Amino acid sequence: MQGVSLPYSLWLMLGANLMALETISAMYWIGRRWLDEWLAALVSFSVFVGTPLLYHSTVDILNSHSGASFTMAIFMWLLVVQLDAFREGSSSHKPKAWMWALMGVMAGLTVLTRWQLAVSVAAAWLILAHKRQWQGFWLSGVTAAITLLPLPLIWNQMFGAPFVIPFNELEGRQFWQAENRFLLVLSILLQHSPIVCLFFVGLLLLYRHDKAWAALLFVMFASQLIVNGAALDWHAGDSYGMRRMSELIVIYGLGAVIFTSWIQRKLKRAGRLAVITLYVIFICYTSVYFGSFLVWMWTNPEGFFIVEPWRMIQYWLEHPQGMQVIREVIALHVGPWAWHMPGP
Repeated sequence: MQGVSLPYSLWLMLGANLMALETISAMYWIGRRWLDEWLAALVSFSVFVGTPLLYHSTVDILNSHSGASFTMAIFMWLLVVQLDAFREGSSSHKPKAWMWALMGVMAGLTVLTRWQLAVSVAAAWLILAHKRQWQGFWLSGVTAAITLLPLPLIWNQMFGAPFVIPFNELEGRQFWQAENRFLLVLSILLQHSPIVCLFFVGLLLLYRHDKAWAALLFVMFASQLIVNGAALDWHAGDSYGMRRMSELIVIYGLGAVIFTSWIQRKLKRAGRLAVITLYVIFICYTSVYFGSFLVWMWTNPEGFFIVEPWRMIQYWLEHPQGMQVIREVIALHVGPWAWHMPGP
């Protein structure tokens, strides 16, 4: 955090990095139900660097996306473990009461961090009802409600009512718009994070294996898409990709894992080589994209924070000192060497 003394910067960065690592770990442990450890790690890392969470756990760490992605990932991991999902054949697994309680706490923390995620988190209780996991339904529901208590209490103190939209109260205008731009949100998400396309392929494959889980993931994604499409600033302003969809990284990873598992089973060794090559390409593309973004953001003459990926990449390739600009940006603004300098 440039302009903030090193001890504060260091702990802020360590916190953001730890949450990012835990998010990747949750994707990894879910992925291990389908893949071996090396492929599960490769898929988890590729999805992480291919989404906006990369930026919000390294450069812009004070945004709430990193924290909400972490709590959402742990919430989904607990749901998968407790339901013993994606296992072949019968299982003797017995859900644990303390894990149900923890799942509710993580659900509550997710909504406290970014309240728009309530629509996606709430969908999980549908599958608990479908699976007749009534202990989990009520226990996690109660702990989630208790965890959420600070929200209406604080809003009541600040705005005079327990359930409000803070933007409306502060700005005097409506945050939600009649025209929903969810298709534009989806377009920006896929333009800047093409690895999310694997989520949709995995979703179709999962539908053949477990319709209830496929429906859950679709509802979680679609509801968040619609909520963000209805927002006044549906494009999320100065945003690295579609940042407001980054909290769903754990389900993007799940879809990619299912796709990877299917390719490997169908093509055996050739399939394994194919998916490894695919993810290496994604990682290389992200490296070029991220570098192009840094050059564009700090030097472009148009004054835009971000534009289409191909425009930023072309701008970097045509820049006479492209690599030098990246080195200078890291040294003077976004790298740890810049922490002792005045803010930009």
